[in-house]
Amino acid sequence: MVLVLITLPGKDFPKVDDWYHRWYVDKWIHSGIFGVLAFLFMFPFAEALKDITLAHRHFRNIAFFTIVWGFLTECIQLLVPGRSFDLMDALADASGAIMVYVYFRKLQQKKTA
Repeated sequence: MVLVLITLPGKDFPKVDDWYHRWYVDKWIHSGIFGVLAFLFMFPFAEALKDITLAHRHFRNIAFFTIVWGFLTECIQLLVPGRSFDLMDALADASGAIMVYVYFRKLQQKKTA
């Protein structure tokens, strides 16, 4: 889904009102999409792994690669007409992955306590 959305030309997106930019709606969407992506990869490990150290390692790796994927999607957009690299989008992608990482780490710690 992410790959399809990032390869759409800029002209295919509707024009948005000022409130959209004022409330940074696109950044919230980026954070949400990449948070869901990280969640979907971390959830099976959270359920299956009893070793907290191994689970945390998997969570860290998944968060890292989700952040890398977010950065690469921004780089790919340099090749799409009407699109551009936006560091703030990449940071929003990273924030979604990091929030889910923190959530699963705390969840695992509660399970073992």
